[in-house]
Amino acid sequence: MLKITDKTADAKKIFNAISAKEDATPEQVNNALEAYVTAIAEDAGAQVRAEYEELKNVTDNRVLEARGIPTLTAEETKFYNEVSKAGGFDKDLVWPETIFEKVFEDLEKDHPLLRLINFQSTVGKVKVIRSRRKGVAVFGPLHKDLEGQLDAEFDSTEYTQLALTAFMLISNDTLDLGPRWINRYVQLSLREAVSDIWEVKIVTGTGNTSRLVF
Repeated sequence: MLKITDKTADAKKIFNAISAKEDATPEQVNNALEAYVTAIAEDAGAQVRAEYEELKNVTDNRVLEARGIPTLTAEETKFYNEVSKAGGFDKDLVWPETIFEKVFEDLEKDHPLLRLINFQSTVGKVKVIRSRRKGVAVFGPLHKDLEGQLDAEFDSTEYTQLALTAFMLISNDTLDLGPRWINRYVQLSLREAVSDIWEVKIVTGTGNTSRLVF
């Protein structure tokens, strides 16, 4: 879990207050968001560099994983090497799904409310097909004509997904630490950036077209 400073806590309060105002302009919201995300990035970067200095000589994967530094898949390692080579998160780089799956796992572990949600990977537009049973079973003599026909009615609903987005700022000295530590930075930043807004929207959102602000 990210250890946030007072600066980040204050930036979060300001952002929440501004984004909740109906008369807030997009520029005001974006400026508050940028200040908040920048503060998250600074906290995450400082924490990762401190952890690296403490654990850089540890080679036992079990010890590292217990401290939140998981072993990466080959695809994840390749991705983070490309991030380091590009000097940041280039828009053309394709993120491995496993990175986001780990974010979801940790969010559900740290936030009990989110454990109640059945998160699913999906596409932008989804058609959900439902079936409803019609009819009931009927008891009767063994050789009586069959009764109690059961049928099923089907209907479908299409949903267009809303986007929950965030951006990250990463310093060159964090990029120099290597794939495993870049991933630690990503995990800390994403979890902090999206957890609270998810909980707020799950409880207070209408599910219609209200904009998700991250």
